[in-house]
Amino acid sequence: IVAKRHDLKVSSDMGDIYVFHLEQTNESDLHFLKRVAAEHNALFSIKNQTVVLKKKIKNNKKSEDLPRIYLPKEELENINIESSNKTSYGSCKATWRDTKDNEQKSITVGSGEPVLKIKDSFESTSDAKIKAMAALHKANSGTKIGTFDGAGFEVYGGAILVVSGTYQDDGEYHIEQAVHTVDSNGWKLILELKN
Repeated sequence: IVAKRHDLKVSSDMGDIYVFHLEQTNESDLHFLKRVAAEHNALFSIKNQTVVLKKKIKNNKKSEDLPRIYLPKEELENINIESSNKTSYGSCKATWRDTKDNEQKSITVGSGEPVLKIKDSFESTSDAKIKAMAALHKANSGTKIGTFDGAGFEVYGGAILVVSGTYQDDGEYHIEQAVHTVDSNGWKLILELKN
């Protein structure tokens, strides 16, 4: 609806999520779409006259639909990845008041301890399950954070940087931000990374 209002196309892999009702009050369309994406732990942008909404995590792993960028081995010395002191959750419990049945309901996704607990006015059990899974994935991202500082190459935020050859830091990282600078010293790149 929002894309149509602004004569934009849509590229989305969120067709399995059905939303019965969303309110937009005193909120710009841009902020509204950013909020919806954040609730579902999705990437959002507007590129080339297209509204882009892509899941960060699909089938409990980083989405195959996101572009992958492989760090050249000679650049590995320029990467700095550290474990954060952020809690890694085993499961998420969503609780809400079902006004139709007039009872408190809950659903748990994942397994194990610790349990992340969220409360909201979910529309249904499936809505609670989708948002609990998104909250769990979002809470568990950022247990490793890092930066890359080196020679420039084609890369952009929202893609996934694949790191191999470091042993302890090997894996896939979401590129939160990519800053390119070109000056008399050449093309320089700074990346902010999050697992």
